[in-house]
Amino acid sequence: MPAPPSLALVLAVTAAPAQAAGPRAEVQPPPAGVAKDSPSLPADVPKDSLTSTGPLAKQVWRRYVALVDKTPADPCPTASAGWTGERLFRRGSVAALLGDKGVLPPALERFCLYTWGGKSPPAAPPAFPGPDGVKVVRVDADREVVVPQAPYLGGDRDVRTRLANVFLQAAGAAPGGAVGPSMHADKEGPARVAVIDTVGFDEAGRIDYAGAAARERHGLAVAEVIAAVRCPNGEAGCRGQQFHAQAFPYVAASPQPQPGGGPLASMASLAHATAEALVRWSRGDMRTSPLILNFSVAWDPRFGDALTAPGQEAAHTDLLATASAGVPATVQAVHTVMVYATCLDVLAIAAAGNNTGAACEQQGLMAPASWERYPAPDRARCEALFGALPPWRPGDPAIAAPKRSLVYGAGGVDAADRPIPVARPGGSSPRVLAALQAVAGAGTRQTDAWTGTSIAAASLSALAAQVWSHHRTLTSHQVLAVLDAGGQLTASPTKERVLRLRAHTAFAHLCTLRYPGVACPNPYAPPTMPAAIAWPPQLISASVGPTQALACSTSTVRCGAGTFARHDCGATAAAASPPPAEPWVRPQPDMPLCPVCPVRGGRLTLSLHPDFTGASVTLQNPVLEFRRADGSYVATRLAQVSVGPAGTEVDLSRYRVSLPTGPVTLAALLAAESIRAGVLAFVVTDASGARASLRSAVTVEP
Repeated sequence: MPAPPSLALVLAVTAAPAQAAGPRAEVQPPPAGVAKDSPSLPADVPKDSLTSTGPLAKQVWRRYVALVDKTPADPCPTASAGWTGERLFRRGSVAALLGDKGVLPPALERFCLYTWGGKSPPAAPPAFPGPDGVKVVRVDADREVVVPQAPYLGGDRDVRTRLANVFLQAAGAAPGGAVGPSMHADKEGPARVAVIDTVGFDEAGRIDYAGAAARERHGLAVAEVIAAVRCPNGEAGCRGQQFHAQAFPYVAASPQPQPGGGPLASMASLAHATAEALVRWSRGDMRTSPLILNFSVAWDPRFGDALTAPGQEAAHTDLLATASAGVPATVQAVHTVMVYATCLDVLAIAAAGNNTGAACEQQGLMAPASWERYPAPDRARCEALFGALPPWRPGDPAIAAPKRSLVYGAGGVDAADRPIPVARPGGSSPRVLAALQAVAGAGTRQTDAWTGTSIAAASLSALAAQVWSHHRTLTSHQVLAVLDAGGQLTASPTKERVLRLRAHTAFAHLCTLRYPGVACPNPYAPPTMPAAIAWPPQLISASVGPTQALACSTSTVRCGAGTFARHDCGATAAAASPPPAEPWVRPQPDMPLCPVCPVRGGRLTLSLHPDFTGASVTLQNPVLEFRRADGSYVATRLAQVSVGPAGTEVDLSRYRVSLPTGPVTLAALLAAESIRAGVLAFVVTDASGARASLRSAVTVEP
């Protein structure tokens, strides 16, 4: 089955090269005992995505990030005609917050953003002909490669209400009733969560989910999940302990940030939004509260992931002491601000990432969740990098934090602890949380159904805020240690062993540490297996056809730590995806026409998203893919189907596939092997004639 051209995949085809690097220049002397030269990249990093050589080198972009050997007071080097340079971090919202006298650490002031100002596309990347050009260490295209880690699924309001209850049960976060005074209502003290996503700080207070544009809904949904998991009983003041930072300011037609934001994000915009969150937190009335950064976003590691050579992970902060020409400037910008955050005792949580292609096509953790392998610097190293810092929280001497990471990732599972159908094989974080068809909020705040590691990250941020608000002396790393210690060890189909976190269990473990000998004020009900959703029958109209016998071809795929069989049935390989296009034909996150698409009783239910009510849409090349009990994958090409406002059912008993174990209908196979989730991929053509590949997570019920 071909991969749909998600934003990251499109960019992989049209990726821009880095500008030829200038000389390596020492920006700040490293502490004694730290190597002066920055570590080199590992040999297996794709060179075409990082250097100025190879077939991708001809693409010119309209924004570039430069790493410059300069002091904070120095302006950005003047670039060639048509390019405007400005400090990457001290601009926009950050500049307004800092004022005329505000400063940022020298390590952050090394980055400059160059934007093309002409109406025609630039013929070449920015060059630096002036005397300051020698200070430019590296220049890289600021591509829109950051994407939200959940697809937009939609759904009928009654169905969404049922799904909201199912999600809370799967998360172990169902309300347990009033349990005493809220720990979240204080003006000072309770943990704050910065939602670095698709909504800006000012926009969040003016819109709710029902009235939001599609490009804004991901960030609002993440915020609703955080509130639902953190505030199960509607605790006073709890919802207000979060704020937004705009990481998605761009549209495809302009390299300039748009008022109110846009559908596209880059590493530079993610770095800037992170800095905005840190400055806003540290300069206002939030400064006495611990801070959690929620990154329900990610980029494909092909655009830059490795900060050091393998085995040298402990030396990653050398990049802040000595400017490096070996790592993309865009990657170093995000890395620098995240190191600064951990040196402020801030907790960073990131989504593990989703597979937007065929089974096993996209594997491994996405960045920045993949950076959990890099240790957080100690106090001495932080002060060597940033100078004087505010005091860290004293911590609880009774709680060990065996792991101190730069960031902590979150993977996604369903209610039965199976990986969500869009999970990236070999890409699970050390911990997983409920992330299948999550709905949160009520009334005009009620979200659609979302599936993806965005939801897992939001839930982990909510639990971290819960723990930190109840035990405020903890360090950021102790907070994660408490949550991990309360997790249940489980194994995934690819043999990865991870911790399954649930809200009730995590809080019960906190009680053994924070409230020994007294009744545990657990705000969550004990977890139970969610009941099956009662789907409204009026949403569908039956559509059946003759039985189709489909031949299958079998191949093997490397999937995480193992090799598994893949059965392609009904010429799935011939289902051609639309070619990559600029500008992208659909915003991120894209909006699949099929809202929830459950399989129940052997029938696949297809219904249009409410935004498309009144129109009939043809699903071209539909492919249903799921994983069998033996770990193998089955991808079956279904017949083209038109879906009207009333919806359509596809009878899976009419599809008979010839597997090595013998012929069987899809309906019988799903029932016999108790398969509970899959993915439906298809191609649609919009009114303008543009074609796009879309995917939806599919639940399977008896």
